[in-house]
Amino acid sequence: MVKATVGIPSLLRKSLHKTLRALMQQSEDDFDIIITYKGNLTREFEEYEKVLNIRFLEQKEELFEEGLNLVLENADGKNTINY
Repeated sequence: MVKATVGIPSLLRKSLHKTLRALMQQSEDDFDIIITYKGNLTREFEEYEKVLNIRFLEQKEELFEEGLNLVLENADGKNTINY
């Protein structure tokens, strides 16, 4: 079990790249990432999957709360951090 799960409900905007690059630079590496999204997941995020323990989960509804619920239902970490 990892120490923490970082949950990111997202619309897959360009600002997500900054968030993922910042997570790549963390000195602590005992975390996984769950990104919930609505819409089409493009290949531009594949580079992060090679470096980070990351999962993408598609939402059925566009509600922010559904994204948070998906993170909580699928979190592996002892602690969950929602961004």
